[in-house]
Amino acid sequence: PFDKVCYIGCGVTTGIGAVINTAKVEPGAKAIVFGLGGIGLNVLQGLRLAGADMIIGVDINNDRKAWGERFGMTHFVNPKEIGKDLVPYLVDMTKSGADQIGGADYTFDCTGNVTVMRQALEACHRGWGQSVVIGVAPAGAEIATRPFQLVTGRTWKGTAFGGARGRTDVPKIVDWYMQGKIQIDPMITHV
Repeated sequence: PFDKVCYIGCGVTTGIGAVINTAKVEPGAKAIVFGLGGIGLNVLQGLRLAGADMIIGVDINNDRKAWGERFGMTHFVNPKEIGKDLVPYLVDMTKSGADQIGGADYTFDCTGNVTVMRQALEACHRGWGQSVVIGVAPAGAEIATRPFQLVTGRTWKGTAFGGARGRTDVPKIVDWYMQGKIQIDPMITHV
């Protein structure tokens, strides 16, 4: 149905592609998605499809919690409600018995806010964490972090159209939709 699959032309492919093509997320990964709008929800779907275990959604709008859960989110954080600095809070959430350092294997910025882009990088696991910038910042905006964040092994990368190849990847995503592997219909709130 063209009125549904047209969304694959941008939002679906960008979000899912950032996970599958750009980050190459593997099963069992821990991930954090900053911003649960149209792109963020599709990043969640991509993470579920890739087999991520812990999928944390971060948004200042509590209405996004139910949406996130519908698309694969396992935990929700509203930065305005935690009462402390966001990055250490997220790093603590991702700690486990064998891993007392904490930090996500993958983070995704879907906000376009340069402060959030920095938080996403710094919430990555040192040694191997990858942070993918998807959100488009205002013209002339710049991102900054301490070099220590990168020298300790984190990777900061960007993506356009989720790194998808239009002729081969878009038909594959259409197939996933037709097979019920991904959802599009619930995202269309009105026509």
